[in-house]
Amino acid sequence: MLSKEGKVSSLEVRALCNNCPVEEMSRQIEEVLPGLEARPMSQIVKNEMAVIEHTQSSAMAVSIITLLVSTLTIASTMLASVNEKLKEIGIMRAVGASNSQIVFMLFFEGAIIGVVGGVIGFAIGTVASLIAAPYLVSVTPSPMWGMLPLVAGICIVTGMVASVIPARRALGIDPAEVLRSV
Repeated sequence: MLSKEGKVSSLEVRALCNNCPVEEMSRQIEEVLPGLEARPMSQIVKNEMAVIEHTQSSAMAVSIITLLVSTLTIASTMLASVNEKLKEIGIMRAVGASNSQIVFMLFFEGAIIGVVGGVIGFAIGTVASLIAAPYLVSVTPSPMWGMLPLVAGICIVTGMVASVIPARRALGIDPAEVLRSV
């Protein structure tokens, strides 16, 4: 085409109309110029969109796994907290604290742990993306402050869900047993 035999190996084909037979044009170009790959731009865009969708799916899977690990970590922390507070919880129950008060206390603690961890994670993630993105993709991202309330809400719910098992453990504490050991 340019009097440079063997120098051009691919060609991207696009047209400025909606109904143009770009695939047929690409096929005809490949027939006329053997050894040249003529790809319609629509095919390239479809391939790029498939890569983007795959990346988004992978990122979602990593996010879900991270959320599950976070829930287990909070549950472990809360169980340790309940085990450390066995006497206090037993005394609270002995002096008349209701089950709902004990559960509320533990859910509140779980929500606090969740939101503090979430805000710290959001801050670290924002700073890391601000530092890494210019080197990786030559773009400077802007912080997504609008996501912070959603992140905090998810973290609060995660903390409360993680507190269910520790709350059941706390409700199983026998006040009489605790008073005997005091």
